[in-house]
Amino acid sequence: MKLVRETMEAYSDSKAVRGTWLFTIEGTEAERDLVERAAVALSNAKVEFYNEGAIVTRWGDLGDGCPDYEGDKCLSMGFWVPSFKVDEFKAAWKQVKKSIK
Repeated sequence: MKLVRETMEAYSDSKAVRGTWLFTIEGTEAERDLVERAAVALSNAKVEFYNEGAIVTRWGDLGDGCPDYEGDKCLSMGFWVPSFKVDEFKAAWKQVKKSIK
């Protein structure tokens, strides 16, 4: 199971995603339960900042709500993280990963 920064190539023409990084948690079919628990824990991890006029209070507020836990590769929902919060998001991921193993 690992945190993966997705390519933004498909969104290159969209001004809405500039300055934003897309992350997912990926794992094998055997890690499905672990990926799901990690996604829930990361979604519920607290944070506080303004993003496009709204207050973000947990990382799940930045999620796209589209997980894919079927097939050989399990993917959590996407987390659309502003570039100025990437280091904080990665730190939250490291804490979550340690706590669920």
